[in-house]
Amino acid sequence: MAANFNQNLLDPTHSHDPIHPQSPKPNSLDRVHPLAIGHGISNSLLDKIREVSIDFFSLPMEEKQKYARAINEAEGYGSDRIVSDKQVHDWSHRLSLKVFPQRKRRLNLWPQIPQDFRETLDEYAMKIKIVTEVLFKAIAKSLNLEENG
Repeated sequence: MAANFNQNLLDPTHSHDPIHPQSPKPNSLDRVHPLAIGHGISNSLLDKIREVSIDFFSLPMEEKQKYARAINEAEGYGSDRIVSDKQVHDWSHRLSLKVFPQRKRRLNLWPQIPQDFRETLDEYAMKIKIVTEVLFKAIAKSLNLEENG
């Protein structure tokens, strides 16, 4: 399964930025750094997922709207659904996509531009799935639960 996972996977004392250990936490997409380390996901893949994300959100609105979230749907491009008069609106746009289970992916909402968006997201999702499985097993072990229970 997953090998070579570092014990520092979720070490809050470890710097989130190995190049600039004293740098402040990131606050924008182009400065996002992984919050977990030692997870086995290559820096090149993390850089690529950031790149295709930035490229998608840099597209003209007409292109992004091709993947718009339908009314009362969670998946797709757009801002949060308004569910209450008292809801606080942040008006940020997002692209929400289901990646698991794979058979439930709505590929019509997965952007075709940038050209390598789909392939990159799929690769990233598979790596995240491995990290998630390792974390769940560690949590289960710490709670003295059976692995398949």
